[in-house]
Order: sequence, then C-alpha cells, then structure tokens
Amino acid sequence: MSTATAMRFSVAPRDARDMTVTFDQASFERIAALFGYVSDECVESIERAERDIRAGRIRQARKGARF
Repeated sequence: MSTATAMRFSVAPRDARDMTVTFDQASFERIAALFGYVSDECVESIERAERDIRAGRIRQARKGARF
C-alpha cells in the first residue's frame, strides 16, 4: 500500500486557454515515475550515454553546425 505525500506546484494563467505549471525537480521526477516516463530502458540509455561522454566517444556539436 502506498501513501500519498504533498507536492508543491505553482500555476499561473497565461491567457484564456493556456497556463504555466511550475514545480521543482523532485516533484517532476515523482510525476514522471507515476506516469511511467522513467522506465528501466530509459535509465539504462542515460547511463550508457553518460559512460560514452566520460569515455570521450561523444563530443559537443559546434554552434551553427548543420547535420
């Protein structure tokens, strides 16, 4: 059984049809986990990318580079 905890959000209306919702990183991570956006495959992919960056296999693209 899980227990619910409070999360703090800030909601600001932009116009009649849009609004801006602001929250901190911890709240974002909890929401992403609740909706299944952070899957095991996603985490593994991020870890592989971090290893590639540390090993020098990935470089930052030059500003204005065309692909």
